[in-house]
Amino acid sequence: MKMIRNILTCALLLAIFGVPVINAQAIDLVEKTEVYDKEHIPKKDPVPYPFIRESDIMYEKTVWRMINLREKMNQPLYYPLKPIGDRRNLTQLLLDILKNPLPGHQVFAYMPLLTYEFQQPMSIEDIMNVMDPDSTFEPMFDSSIMDIKMVFTGAPIDFTKINRIMIKEKWFFDRRYSSFQVRIIGMCPMMVSMREEEDPVTFEIRKTGEITREPLFWVYYPEIRYYLAKQEAFNPMNDAQRVSYDDLLTQRRFSSWIYKVSNVQENRFITDYSTGMDAMFEAERIKYELFEFEHDLWEY
Repeated sequence: MKMIRNILTCALLLAIFGVPVINAQAIDLVEKTEVYDKEHIPKKDPVPYPFIRESDIMYEKTVWRMINLREKMNQPLYYPLKPIGDRRNLTQLLLDILKNPLPGHQVFAYMPLLTYEFQQPMSIEDIMNVMDPDSTFEPMFDSSIMDIKMVFTGAPIDFTKINRIMIKEKWFFDRRYSSFQVRIIGMCPMMVSMREEEDPVTFEIRKTGEITREPLFWVYYPEIRYYLAKQEAFNPMNDAQRVSYDDLLTQRRFSSWIYKVSNVQENRFITDYSTGMDAMFEAERIKYELFEFEHDLWEY
């Protein structure tokens, strides 16, 4: 009788105190609205480019730039290193786009070749293998969609190492609009890390002190504008007036330097014929050359 009484007491306590716990766990968590719903950037579309005829282009120059994401002006492209709410850094956004593109807005990645940037397509598996050779994609059942999808398995991506972005852009003068314009053609994240080697005696992995710079993949900018226009970038001056990544790049709100310009060899970098301060002065000379061309078009 005493055992039956204990069992009934436990059942009664479970009925009284267990149901609220179960109900509390069953509550659906919804996104909290702090003050207002942010709809401007998520529903924004990129501003379409005006039509340009070949016969209207009187001058054109192809320029390759390097963006150091660690510079203060470029930090909105570099942070956050881990997603915070709906905020993602530019490299994380590009990887998410390549993993799960929206229907009708397909995006392709291309191998970082020296000949032409958009020549050989590259899969997301190849990109992950470049960043982490031990990473793999394995099939896993997703109960939310009741289907099997490929899931990345490997070490977490260290975005602190992906701290540079290469940009290819076209500078041209359009006589129809009488304006000197620039358009970004493509971008390529770059991984900067310390070279490591194995000690032949102790078999320990040690850093050699040599810095390696490895381009990861190129993306065609007009293909990713749809996604960049819908992802907001942090505005250090005003949280209510944030802009999209497309606005930030199109309005030239970043700091960079020129490392290559179109030439007869088409594979010649500035560092191939100048080093140190001379390379910096050569990059400034090319930038001033573009500025001077536009300035000389008008009379004052």
